[in-house]
Amino acid sequence: MGRVIEVHSGDSLTVERDNDLKQFRIYLATVKAPVLQKKPGEEPDPWAWDSKETLRKAAIGKKVRVIMEFSKTVKLQGEAGGEKNMDFATVFLDKNEKNISCQLLEKGLLRTNVSKSGDNASKYIEDLLAGEKKAVEGKIGIYSASPAPIRVFNDLVANTKKSKDFEAMIMKRPNRKINGVIEYCFSGMRFKVRLDGENTAIALNLLGVKTMANDKNQPKLLELSNDAHQFAKDTLYQRDVIVDLEFADKRGTFFGSVALKNTKEDFALMLVQNGLAEISVFGNKAPENIEQLELAEEQAKAEGSGIW
Repeated sequence: MGRVIEVHSGDSLTVERDNDLKQFRIYLATVKAPVLQKKPGEEPDPWAWDSKETLRKAAIGKKVRVIMEFSKTVKLQGEAGGEKNMDFATVFLDKNEKNISCQLLEKGLLRTNVSKSGDNASKYIEDLLAGEKKAVEGKIGIYSASPAPIRVFNDLVANTKKSKDFEAMIMKRPNRKINGVIEYCFSGMRFKVRLDGENTAIALNLLGVKTMANDKNQPKLLELSNDAHQFAKDTLYQRDVIVDLEFADKRGTFFGSVALKNTKEDFALMLVQNGLAEISVFGNKAPENIEQLELAEEQAKAEGSGIW
């Protein structure tokens, strides 16, 4: 048993094992997803983004049962050369014992991939073929006659001008709460957020709190900074969230709140409750839940949690 901590593509994910917290990357047995990351300049395969995104939504953060099936060693391409070992498995969602590969096959987002010798055939091959048959007969996903959706995101993380233009547009809205996905955790309080409805990705800092400085000359602060960073990755990475944008600074980094979409928990509050951040307000730009944050900080101080 383990927990999915990262989805790499429609047929690959990293699982953290429950009993020893060891992390290992696995590839789904006897299936192949459209290729998302190709050589520079090459376009991803049609449906590649949808395949990865469907697996992310189904599996990230979830408890799973992993049945190891086989391993193989492949030669790496390029000047460096070398080899890598690939572990192939069947993954079942713990909640409903559903074979994840079958879920994606039924949606036309994977293909079965059996070698001529049959040495890579999963013990669940009949289930896989049945799932693929549904997609073929239903003409969905990669078997559809319609072209795959085109996914293009405007990455504003390093583009100050476009970030400020986006800010000007967003600030005109009466409701600035937007659904997003955390694509990367730069630290415990700064993230890259993909805003699917806006076809945009932004850098976002939590408003009203700060984690400790990542200072190698101060080991205790560094440890607390790393703890906050790890907490963010464990809680937010690749998760669906709701962001509430307040403003962007002169460098184009947005400030606002982040809440988990499924639980509505405010992440800044979670940091303060665990003693991993302290309140830090810029002038009059306090978050709406400042009173909650203050109570949580007082409680963390009383308990001597984290930085206190």
